[in-house]
Order: sequence, then C-alpha cells, then structure tokens
Amino acid sequence: MRRRALAGHTRVKESKYVDELLALLDWLPASVALWDNDVRLRYGNRRALARFGRPHKQLLGAHLSELVQPQAVELSAQYIDGALAGQPQQVERAMVDRHGRRYNAHQVMHIPNVVDGAIAGYCALAVDITASIEGYEHARHMREQAALRAVRERIVSDISSRHVVRDLCGVLERLEAALGRATDALPSLSTAADTIDRTIEELRAMVPARMIDKPYPDELRVAFPSLSAQFDLGSAEASAGGRVGVPWPPDITGRGWSAEDACALLDLLPAEIAIWDPCLRNVFANRAAVRSFGRAARADALGEHARDLLGAGMFEAANVAYAEAALLGQPTQFDRTVAYPAGLRHLQMYYAPRIRSGEVDGIYSVVVDVTPRVEADLALQDARAALASARERGRIADRLHNLVIQRLFAAGLAARHATPGLADAQVRLVEDGILDVLEDLKSATATLHENIGPLDLLPDLARLVHNAAQPNDIAVAIENVGSVEYVPTAVGAELLAVAKAALSNVAMYSGASNVVVTIAADAAGVWLRVVDDGRGIGAETGKGMADMAARAARLGGTCTWHTDRRSGTRVDFRVPLPQ
Repeated sequence: MRRRALAGHTRVKESKYVDELLALLDWLPASVALWDNDVRLRYGNRRALARFGRPHKQLLGAHLSELVQPQAVELSAQYIDGALAGQPQQVERAMVDRHGRRYNAHQVMHIPNVVDGAIAGYCALAVDITASIEGYEHARHMREQAALRAVRERIVSDISSRHVVRDLCGVLERLEAALGRATDALPSLSTAADTIDRTIEELRAMVPARMIDKPYPDELRVAFPSLSAQFDLGSAEASAGGRVGVPWPPDITGRGWSAEDACALLDLLPAEIAIWDPCLRNVFANRAAVRSFGRAARADALGEHARDLLGAGMFEAANVAYAEAALLGQPTQFDRTVAYPAGLRHLQMYYAPRIRSGEVDGIYSVVVDVTPRVEADLALQDARAALASARERGRIADRLHNLVIQRLFAAGLAARHATPGLADAQVRLVEDGILDVLEDLKSATATLHENIGPLDLLPDLARLVHNAAQPNDIAVAIENVGSVEYVPTAVGAELLAVAKAALSNVAMYSGASNVVVTIAADAAGVWLRVVDDGRGIGAETGKGMADMAARAARLGGTCTWHTDRRSGTRVDFRVPLPQ
C-alpha cells in the first residue's frame, strides 16, 4: 500500500516537472520545432506554432511546403538535407526594410535528431538576433568612419605642417610686388618655379599608399561565419550520460511526453537553458548549460548557486543587475563577451521571470552562442576599415594628382621658361595658375569632411528595389538568407545590375501587384531571386535576359527565368564565390 502511495506521489512530481519543462519550452524567446525525415512537423513550441497561424490539429504531420512559401522551402533545402545527413547546420534569415535594415532577423540552427542510433529527423531552433546584428552593423560603420577620419586628418595635417598653402601664397605676394618691375620679375619667377617644384614633390609624398601606380584592393577576403563549437554534442552526450534524440510526442504541443522526453529535447538544443530559484540556485540545466558550467552531469549543477556555477567574476560583472530585474518581473536581453580558458565567447543572453501560482518564483535563462558570427564580423570590420582607408587615400591621391599637381606643373613650366623681356601677361599667367591650384586645394581638403565609405550590398539592394517598385504601385518584400556582408564587391555590383534589370522587366511588362526579392549568400555562392505575380513576360525582354545571363556567365554562374501567364515570372541568378 505504501509502495503504491509512493508511486502515485512520484507520478504527481513527474507530471509537475513535465509541465514546467514544457512551459519552459513555450517561454523560450526562440522558435523550436521537430521535423521528421519527410520534413513533416511533429512538435512545435508556442512561438513556432504561432508562426503558421493554424489550429494545432491541422499542424501535426503537415509538410513544410504546406506551411511556408515554396521559395522558403527551396532556400532551406540544403540546410535541411545537411541536418538529415547528420551534419548540424546554421544560417541567418531576415526580412529587410526599404532602408536595408534587417528586422525579424533569426539565427536558424538545424540539429539532427538521432534516436536509437538512427536519424529520425531534425530540430530547428530559430533565435532572434536582430538587436545583435544592429550592434554589429553600428560598430562596423563606426570603424569605417574612424578609418576615414584618420586618413583625412593625416592629409590635412600634412598640408598644414609642410606649409604648402603658405609657400604658394608667399609666391603670389612676391609676384604681385614684382609686376611692373621687369628687373625683379625674372628672379621672382625663378623662385616661384623652385617653390612649385618643391610643392609638387611634397604633395606626391602625402599619400604614400597609392598615388598612381598602386591600386587599392577591391575585394574583401573574409570567411563566412562557420558553425560554432556549440554543435559539438558528442562529448556532451558521453559526459551527461543521457540518451540522445527525441521521440515524437502524441500531441504537437508535447503533451504526453515524459520528463525524460522533454529533457531530451532541451538537451538537443545548442542554447544554454536553465531554471533558477529566487535565491539563484539551479533548478534545471540542459546539456549545453551543464557543459558551460564545467560540470559532468545535470545532478552536479542542481542546487548550486549561480555564483559558483558561473564564477564570481562573471556573475558579479555580467548578471546581477539583469537577474534582479527578472526577479522583479522584467525580462531582459543583452550581449556579453566572456573570457573562457579556451578563448573569448560572444553570447546573447535572456533572463525572464519564472511565474508560478501568479508569483515570480525564480528565473529562466537562455544563452545563445553567437561567437562565429561576431568573430567573422570583427574580421569584416578590420577588412572594411582597411578598404575604406585605402579607397580614401586613392581618392585624395587622384584629386591631388589630376587637379592640383597638374596645374602646378603647368604654372611651374610657365615660370621656368619666362623670357627676359617680361610682360605683365606672363606673370599673370603664373599667378592665375597658382590661384587655381589654391582653389582646387581648398576644394580637395573640403571634401575630406564628406561621409564617404564602402557601399553596403543590402541597403543598396533595398533602395534599388523600392525605387523601382514604388512608382508602379508594386508591393515589395525583401528577404535575406545568410550573410551578404561577405560578398565581394565585384560580385555585388553584378548582382545589383541583374536586380535592376529584373525589376525593370517587372515594372514595364508584367503588370504585377507584388514582387518578392530574395538574396541568399554563404561560402559557396550568392543567389538572387526575383518573383512577381504578374501576367508573365514575353519576347520583348529577351535582350535584358541575355544581358543577365551574360553577367552570370562572366562569374561562372547561371541566370535562368521561368514565366507563366497565371503565376508570373521568376528570375534566378546564381554565382559561386571565389574561395
């Protein structure tokens, strides 16, 4: 009898534990979904199911192609296939506004679901990283502008410190005084010629990185973000001692799972997920969190204080204020760079109140590792800052050479070949040349305050798309898959040209009401797709299509199009990227 009572008590505890774990999954600031080998939906947390806008009964077993646009399935196919082949995958997806800013940006991870040694499907985890991307982009632009300012300030300093303007003004004063006195004019012109020669040499030395024969680099050699170490689940499996893989629940929301089943799904996720009581002692930690704490198993973290699990330094510096806010009922999100023995990790962190019986009874925490994205972005910042600096030096060098130095040379030549029987006209000729130089020099230095830097592919594409569509009352949607920041300049220029031509065809011939533009990029290549809902296009666009195909062929890729009077036109431009 006592044994039955104990068994019943255990079942009650088990039921409450499962309910809390399912509530934790539903709370996650991320979309979690389980798909089988046929890419049919078997489980989704609240955020994932809300995306599809259908009753839950209609979602169980639904194929991905029934739930999202066909092009979204095609864009995701390579990542799904990779996960079903046993290789974790990661990619970014975002919508883009008319200014090129991402909104609804997500880091999407596809993790193989291995049950009893066989791949039973995959888990898709999508974490919103919009705020982090905005921070990266702001930092990138700030570094580019800092590089430009450094170049400009150095040039202005050189022009001032080497007394270029002062010397030329002195020459003008002497020439003005010499006018009308032929005996003084000739030696004054000789002095002017010497000063001009010296000024030319000093101006040539002001842009040492490039004057005429040293072109700036036009390509960014930066690797795309790679998969993070967070996907190294093999060692965690052995250390945690638990099974890997998640069985399908009888209900799409997870009802009917045991506590072990719910834990298995949380352990499958590469995010570090934990529950803390009001005293900040650990109540639950998934496998990724246990590994981050440096513990061998979940039981080793249970009941331990956050200070002991995270380390006093990190706990005090990074988490106390946010934990206190969560305990007051205020969810928070923030980014942190943390030093570990293996190196720096860049983390996106979430804290939220744990509500039980209507009261705050602790904290939920989620930590997502964005290290590969941040490291790639930092490398991109360095490369773009160097490129901005090189381009600015080249721009100033061209200006100095093509305008200032050439006119100085002409004025010096006139002064050098002056005849003894000087006329006022000869002196005026030299004066006018120097005056023109001073004006050009003033103009050149004024442009140093302009905001000039490398162009961004995504904002440029957004402006192009909206400028083409708005005058024709065509509604536009822009989707970005992958990290277009790493696309080389030459490839980006061709892509923009193709997008402009495709949108011109849409506006002129299709009669479309809507157009969707998708740009996808990874280490393998770039893919631009333009889809409209018009009446299709005819032979009148043949020349434009041939030009787009030629652009793709020059880069070793293809440009194809499909047109149908009922479903509109689809243009696909795909090119590989140089390794």
